[in-house]
Amino acid sequence: MQRLGDQHWYIGEPRNESFIEIDIVKAFTANSKVGSLSIFASNSFIDAKYTKWNNPAIANDVTKSIEDKSVENAPQYIHRFGST
Repeated sequence: MQRLGDQHWYIGEPRNESFIEIDIVKAFTANSKVGSLSIFASNSFIDAKYTKWNNPAIANDVTKSIEDKSVENAPQYIHRFGST
């Protein structure tokens, strides 16, 4: 939950997250003289929607309700790939 003044809003949580990392050097050699090289991938699939909005000014106006609508600027997917 995030808070801004007296307004509260609730948004959806990540549904699926995954992370994988492998050290390529250690995977193919027992004792390395060159160090290590890890590669990784991280993925998130997000369905961020407003579930509740405590705003008395629009509480009884169905046309202004944001309940079950997507959250602005919330990505549906996040993918990160890299090496260290």
